[in-house]
Amino acid sequence: MANWSAMVEARDAEIAQLRDLLRAENGRANAAIDREQAAEQHAEELGEARDRYRLAWLSARRRDGENSLHATEALELKDQEIARLRAELQRARLEESRESLRATPRLEYMGADEDGEVWRLADDS
Repeated sequence: MANWSAMVEARDAEIAQLRDLLRAENGRANAAIDREQAAEQHAEELGEARDRYRLAWLSARRRDGENSLHATEALELKDQEIARLRAELQRARLEESRESLRATPRLEYMGADEDGEVWRLADDS
């Protein structure tokens, strides 16, 4: 019977050893799964961050386009205002020129010299 009990003890030792190996393998497998899950979670977080940055970039680009459009419109309005003011100035100068042509010059007598009477154009300003 000693043989049987030695065989049972050997089998029990082998079972204990296999259980230890199985626990170690199970631990390594769980660690690998945890690493894989952490890597997946990190990849998802990076993807979400990438999506947020992309949306922010697109939004900034859209705002820049709108600002550019507004700036172009503002420049066009300024160009129109400048053209209007130039035309108004030109009309005012033309009117002033016409007024000066309509006004009859006034001469002032300054006296006489050896050549005769001296007259000058009066300063009406």
